[in-house]
Amino acid sequence: VFDPDPEVRVLATSLIPTLRTSGSPELLFSALEDPCPDVVVAAAEALAALRPTRTADALTECLASRPDLAGPIALAMAKLADPGVEELLVDWLGQDEPGVRIAVLRALGTCGSERSVRELLRLLDRVDAATQTEVLSALALICERLPGAVDRAELPADPTRWVGEMLASGDRSGVLTAISLIGWRRPKNGPGLLLGLLESRDPSVRERLQHRGLDAVGVLEFVDKDVL
Repeated sequence: VFDPDPEVRVLATSLIPTLRTSGSPELLFSALEDPCPDVVVAAAEALAALRPTRTADALTECLASRPDLAGPIALAMAKLADPGVEELLVDWLGQDEPGVRIAVLRALGTCGSERSVRELLRLLDRVDAATQTEVLSALALICERLPGAVDRAELPADPTRWVGEMLASGDRSGVLTAISLIGWRRPKNGPGLLLGLLESRDPSVRERLQHRGLDAVGVLEFVDKDVL
């Protein structure tokens, strides 16, 4: 863990969870302060696997001091399955740093509950288009895990504006979120919006369509003849 070669430190840090010794957590906590980003990420993932006491606080402090690593650190926090982590992540939604906010939104999509839903809905109309996509993606993911956590009535009845903008952007995250929203809300023009994606060469797009029941067969079942 203290070798001068960063590659050796990364390897050592990633192997610590397999040792399960009493000193393992302290070694990992110290590794969160390593100047090498890869070591810090390895330590965060290892702590999420071991779940020692103080992990949530340590990762929160690390997130504050290393915004450049906000993505992997926030996701490591999400894997903790610690009730306090969600509250910590929600508190970070107010951060001005775009990278940190987006990382937190993605983590909340992984571990959020009704508590996150309330905050995400408040945030939805106060952020730019790119962040809106991340908020909607987090809501869609929470809905998939906890169907009762998001009340459809709390979102606009017709998400066409958001969906259209996401699909037009060409951004993969936006397109995947649009597919989830169409599958969730079933807007009347949903089939028309999806037709251009049915022959996508992107495997992640095809997988999301199939997962949401919106492949070729699903779209035909979804068609509203009055619209088409």
